[in-house]
Amino acid sequence: MESKRPRGRDEVVAAVLGAAETLFAERGPSSVTLRDVAAAADVNLGLLHRHIGSKEELLRAVLERMTNEGGGRLAERPDLRSSVDALMQPVPGIFNHVHLISWLLLEGGDTGHGDPGFPGVEALVAKVAGPGDDGGARTTVLAMLSMIYGWQMFAPFLKEAAGVADLPEADLVARLTELAVSLADR
Repeated sequence: MESKRPRGRDEVVAAVLGAAETLFAERGPSSVTLRDVAAAADVNLGLLHRHIGSKEELLRAVLERMTNEGGGRLAERPDLRSSVDALMQPVPGIFNHVHLISWLLLEGGDTGHGDPGFPGVEALVAKVAGPGDDGGARTTVLAMLSMIYGWQMFAPFLKEAAGVADLPEADLVARLTELAVSLADR
């Protein structure tokens, strides 16, 4: 019987980044050890060190991958509505990214976004911007992301506090998506 353990550099790195993304988003980076990540990825700790390096390098690689993959997914969307709809859904990659950024901010850590940039934000700005835009698209995207990230982090509390916990989730997401998109109709 052939082993299902990751083999080769590419498989090991992919397994390690996937496991780290999940663990960092669930427990926060400061609560996760490299041993935890190696065990979750089913790889030898020595391979993690060889192919990734330190915990800081692992965190940076996870952030870069999440930022680039998320940006790519948004850039591929045909329009603003489908982009916002994708962000409003609890998709693991986006959900994990929002949670990881939240953990890092709460722990006083670096979000690591200075190096890879923000391809997802740039994709949204491009979809919102009109001819001769004076920067209004960026503040519109800021407002949209504030609402979307708030929803991703606090949906259960927000539904209860607003007295809409009994409404179907799909209806709430559709309404919030419509509101977020309407911000671009300035």
